[in-house]
Amino acid sequence: MKVQKMSGLERTRAVIAGGPVDRMPVQPMLMTFASRHAGIPFGEYCRDGSKMAAAQLKVMRDFDLDILLTCSDPAREVIDLAGEESVRWFDDQPPGIDEENAALKDKSRLHRLKMPDLTKGGRMADRIRAIKILRSEAGPGAVVIGWVEGALALAARPMMPVPTGKRMSASSAHTDSGPAQASQCRCVCAALNRNI
Repeated sequence: MKVQKMSGLERTRAVIAGGPVDRMPVQPMLMTFASRHAGIPFGEYCRDGSKMAAAQLKVMRDFDLDILLTCSDPAREVIDLAGEESVRWFDDQPPGIDEENAALKDKSRLHRLKMPDLTKGGRMADRIRAIKILRSEAGPGAVVIGWVEGALALAARPMMPVPTGKRMSASSAHTDSGPAQASQCRCVCAALNRNI
């Protein structure tokens, strides 16, 4: 049976449902390649959501990709939770964690971490900005994947099966791993509840 041409979203949903597709959806994890293909230094790709979005849109259009990714580096959440002191930036490669100045080298600091305010900027807010640009410019047939990464990414795991239409809260995210994971859960919950 021949299937009519599908959008990336239709194709992805059909594969998940076990249905027929015109072709398999394509989602390579393109970060440094996307920035280079768009002529954007990777440090700028990481720090500027509009540049990340531009690079992702370019590879989507040039290579007929189905899924856009907003991943870049493992320091995004660390910086918003604990500041940039433990991160080293480079012009054209991912930022790295400076182990000598690690944010949680002093474990007592863990209990002083505060929930970042996503309305006041920061790197997580920049990721949300990239998602909004991608959603707007790629159109309704594209799949846009937000991304939680880094040392605190495991905090989101208890929340992954989110029933459609239900709102999540940090208290409903079953975590007993302390303030850092609870803070990460609140960040993810805030993004999920805004229906970005």
